[in-house]
Amino acid sequence: MTNYEVYVDENLRGESKRRLAGTFKTLPAALATCRGIVDARLAQLHSKGMKAQDLFTAYCLFEEDTWIKGQEFLAIDYARKRSFEICAEGD
Repeated sequence: MTNYEVYVDENLRGESKRRLAGTFKTLPAALATCRGIVDARLAQLHSKGMKAQDLFTAYCLFEEDTWIKGQEFLAIDYARKRSFEICAEGD
């Protein structure tokens, strides 16, 4: 049985920290967790009238990377896509 481990790497103030966000029995559950972590951070950073590129830049400056051990999930790509979706919803 394969377990999927979701990690969050934080690179703040010159320090690198890694935390285990959870272990999941299915890939869809692990992906949902990664997306949820990114979505929550974007929601914290978003403000009314914000442009998508500004939201994405703010996310990148936070320097957090969410990933699944042994799987291809690029939080940065997901954050870019979601930044444009979130800002389009506000229009």
